[in-house]
Amino acid sequence: MTMKTELLSPSDYHVMPWKNGLGKTTEIAIEQNSDNPERCLWRVSIADVTTDGPFSHFNAYQRLIATIEGAGMELTVDGTAHVVRHRDPAFAFSGEAEVDCRLLDGPIRDFNLIYDPELVAGDVELLSHGEERQLQAKPSATVFIHALDSIVHVDGFGMVKSNHTLKLEELDQQVRVRCAENAAAVIVTVTPKAV
Repeated sequence: MTMKTELLSPSDYHVMPWKNGLGKTTEIAIEQNSDNPERCLWRVSIADVTTDGPFSHFNAYQRLIATIEGAGMELTVDGTAHVVRHRDPAFAFSGEAEVDCRLLDGPIRDFNLIYDPELVAGDVELLSHGEERQLQAKPSATVFIHALDSIVHVDGFGMVKSNHTLKLEELDQQVRVRCAENAAAVIVTVTPKAV
């Protein structure tokens, strides 16, 4: 088995309105459910949030969200408030929850993973300036390395520039991800569950 790599640039992304029509999402990648074309297994995206208001519903999905630009937001999820500040660890919540957003100090951008928890497991990790992470071999997983601010170095591949995303499949070896001193990254992992 040989690891597959694909570099996604902003020209590969798709901008679309939110389900509720109140904002825009930039879809980086999506995997459809081959057994049910009306549903996806997972979707990786970035949303621009410019005003306070409700989030869209994604029934029977799990969501992970992280603020990557701007001060952050307060999310009230089914009546309980949670603050998601700039580059805090990703916040998890149910896609069917009632979610209202209040911006802390102006517009933000957030990084999102939406996935079907019955069929896949999902994880979102943020690396700060100068940090590195060793990705373990995981042949069944799909991994995305999205560069923020500046260059991210990936062993065996090279450099990933800001706002570009490296997609790894059939990860049959360890891979080191290292952020430059002025860079940061988001690492997304989605792994099929045994059914």
